[in-house]
Amino acid sequence: MCSAAPGWLGYGDVSVAKQRDTDEGRPGGGRVRVRDSGGRRPFMRGIMVHSLMARGVDFETALETAEEVRRRVASRGDVDRGELAKMVRDILGDEALGE
Repeated sequence: MCSAAPGWLGYGDVSVAKQRDTDEGRPGGGRVRVRDSGGRRPFMRGIMVHSLMARGVDFETALETAEEVRRRVASRGDVDRGELAKMVRDILGDEALGE
């Protein structure tokens, strides 16, 4: 399922510095991790915003979408990259992503 996630999510090709496993600002104190074939990386709203803007989504819409996705996954420890792609498509629709 991981391989089905589009590259525009940006998690497969970005090197992320090792970060703490806890974040006091999140429910449950844990940081959400994105699983893909390369392992687990922190969910970063900025990466999603940047990736969506590269696909032609305006900044405000990209930011609102990334915030909604973050709200949906905030209580989870891990989320699959393909699940993130589905959430984005559910929020924006395929046309907004040029698919």
